[in-house]
Amino acid sequence: MSQSIITNVQDGVEDARGYIMMAFQLAKIGTVTEPLSPYTLILKASPNSFSESMSKSKSVAVTKGGYVEFLWADELDSVSASGSTGAFIGPEFGLNNVHKNESIAYKKYKQLIKIYENNGQIFNNNGTPTIRTSVIMIYDRGIYNGHFKSFDVSEDSNVPYAFNLSWTFVIDNHRMYK
Repeated sequence: MSQSIITNVQDGVEDARGYIMMAFQLAKIGTVTEPLSPYTLILKASPNSFSESMSKSKSVAVTKGGYVEFLWADELDSVSASGSTGAFIGPEFGLNNVHKNESIAYKKYKQLIKIYENNGQIFNNNGTPTIRTSVIMIYDRGIYNGHFKSFDVSEDSNVPYAFNLSWTFVIDNHRMYK
């Protein structure tokens, strides 16, 4: 009897050990959290850091007595995260950099790069964008809808069989839990 490793919970995507993983999808046009396809990219390595950037929200109205300033709750502008890929362990050669393209971690890294490069656009056979949608990022206690602003990849000699990743994700809409 096989046990499912992944269970969907309201606090993010959680594996059987209780680690919260990050997941990415493309949103269906006209929706915020409904996925375009059933495919979800789940990163097995949790980010090392995850920070939310908030901005003050206010509006000003002109009345007979003068200006009235309304202060609202802070709005979530963007999230920044950094982490690393999993180790490049190939099925035939084990832990190495030469055959890293055969490892699951490298394939997931390449899929994440494709999501960043396309940033919610779907192209036709001629390379022309035909559909513009957004990216859904699911992590911890929220579902974030938006697009990537930046994405950086680096290598570290202290961790030779993985890449270090960092990105900024601009939030258009989000749903928070708990």
